[in-house]
Amino acid sequence: MDTMRATVLKELQQALITISVENKPVQSLVVALSGGKDSVVMLDILACLANDNTVFATELPSLYAYHVNHGLSADADDWEQHCANLCAHRDISFQSISISIAHKSRTSLEAQARELRYRRLLEFTKQVDGALITAHHLHDQVETVLLQLKRGAGPKGLAGMQPLSYREQVPIIRPMLNVSQDAVNRYALTKKLSWVKDASNQDERFERNFLRQTIIPQLETRWPSLSSAISRSARFCYEQALLLEQETTTKLGAVQDGSNRLTIAALLEHGELWQKQILREWLKQFFPLSPSASVLMQIQQMLTAREDSQPLVEIGEFAIRRFKGQLWCTPQFKYLPEQMRFSENGVTLPLWGTKLTTGSERPSSTLLKRIRLVTGMPAIKIKPVNKAHHKLFKEWLKEWEVPPWERLHIPIIFFEEMPIAVCLHDKIMALQTPADIPAIDFIYK
Repeated sequence: MDTMRATVLKELQQALITISVENKPVQSLVVALSGGKDSVVMLDILACLANDNTVFATELPSLYAYHVNHGLSADADDWEQHCANLCAHRDISFQSISISIAHKSRTSLEAQARELRYRRLLEFTKQVDGALITAHHLHDQVETVLLQLKRGAGPKGLAGMQPLSYREQVPIIRPMLNVSQDAVNRYALTKKLSWVKDASNQDERFERNFLRQTIIPQLETRWPSLSSAISRSARFCYEQALLLEQETTTKLGAVQDGSNRLTIAALLEHGELWQKQILREWLKQFFPLSPSASVLMQIQQMLTAREDSQPLVEIGEFAIRRFKGQLWCTPQFKYLPEQMRFSENGVTLPLWGTKLTTGSERPSSTLLKRIRLVTGMPAIKIKPVNKAHHKLFKEWLKEWEVPPWERLHIPIIFFEEMPIAVCLHDKIMALQTPADIPAIDFIYK
């Protein structure tokens, strides 16, 4: 067996063993097949291993190849057909999908295409209960680390890619991560493989192409072992980042409650650097991207803000707020209109993503037409059932510890002009009403 196949076999076996220990054995391997040289080499090696009954103690999982046609090149359909032919020649199951990309401002077309490609690959891999196999090699790793260094990344970013990682619970295996580009080229020429050539890979306006065509060759001319050294540093950074994440997770557990809110007093017991790490780990529960240094500084300033203040830091679709000695991370929700009729199918409350409907004894359509939801009435006086006095709605909201940013948007349910219930986050509070008002049971679904 040649060195390339031996390397891929070793990495693949180790990854499959790790996956079996951490989760459960995968039923299939899905090769991300672009049709380019690297992915064709990966496909050929796996096809050879699948046909060699002596290399695996047990049968190799079912093998698939998946191609994403971005439609960005005039040759895109020809590339897809080439991938189909490669798989047919090797008796490998081939799947493809065509996608269209609507260019978004402030996001490169390259990044959008990559993200959408991964989304489709992961979706298919989940369907076949598999692991995704990519053809990333040593020089891809070098490019990744250099780009992260340019962006000012910390140890986690400088760790680059790993031989085995997970995304949306899907294992991603990179068996060629320690294989050089030269070794990939030699294998492709020796095996007389055919692959597609994307002219855009020569366009140095793209950062990776600039590194690949101009920077890395010059660096390796001066320091021939640089790529291996960078890969080694990435591995050290990964180990350090993993240890830091484990310790931070423990510290986070001590300052976070069951609703994923941070207790400020407990967080302030840690030094400034640990506060940053704990905040980063906390925010990972809500969105995958790490916050910038300036955003972290704004959140840290919230920790010592006046108790009666209402500081706010917005991050994408989320908002960080302070209330009752805790930090909250809440979605940037849509609000109900000030008045809304109740329908037979109920009403979705966007504040919490909860559906309000009636109980098993559904009122008649005539009664339902007389029900409406109203927000923005802090000065109305109401009396909950089993309470002794009427009070202003805003005073009840304080007593019920409703966060300030929600109070103007808490709906009151009216039967004609009579308030009959209040919709809170975890319950529906019935109000005292005259005897002639029909009793209607409301529930959340």
